[in-house]
Amino acid sequence: MTLNVDYKNLSLEELQEIIANIDYKKLSIEELQKIIANCELELKDKQSQIHKEAIARIKEIADSINVTVEIHQNDSETEKKSRKIIEPKYRHPDDHSKTWTGRGRVPIWMKELFDKGHDKEEFLIK
Repeated sequence: MTLNVDYKNLSLEELQEIIANIDYKKLSIEELQKIIANCELELKDKQSQIHKEAIARIKEIADSINVTVEIHQNDSETEKKSRKIIEPKYRHPDDHSKTWTGRGRVPIWMKELFDKGHDKEEFLIK
């Protein structure tokens, strides 16, 4: 379903009526994904604008009462990239600085102990 409408020249009420009359069940997956992507972009833009306006208002109020404010913003990209620290699950019996989470490649020290007939359950941190 393709709408050939110059939506930029429509009123809000006209746009709402068009949106209300869309039969979403008849749209393809691609069309639905495009609508969702466009809505997500618009939502982010609006949230960003509200955020900027709020910060500007805070600074304006602070200036009006001769107060300095320092605004720290969380970087959501950095937050997403940060990884949860996994606690070690196994520890070397003699050298407690050697540990292993149980994920990824088995450490050399544990392979050497396996070769000597030990079982990994012996090294569980309790």
